Amino acid sequence: MILDPAIRPLPYDPSIETPEKGEAETTQGLIEQMRKIAEITYEDGGHAMRAVHAKPHGVVQGQLVVPQGLSPVLAQGLFAQA
Repeated sequence: MILDPAIRPLPYDPSIETPEKGEAETTQGLIEQMRKIAEITYEDGGHAMRAVHAKPHGVVQGQLVVPQGLSPVLAQGLFAQA
């Protein structure tokens, strides 16, 4: 695989993604709201069901193959080992 020298993927570092101010509170609020919706849906329907954005789903089976000899800039995280 030949990489275009102009394309430089960002090396992974845990410091890249940090929680924003108030993110934990927002997450907790979403959890509480989704629980309320699920409880109401259960009470109304008599069984568990998807409460929002109902849609049909398909099942896909696949295989991810990481090739040998990836460039070090690409061979990181999930792609670190063939």
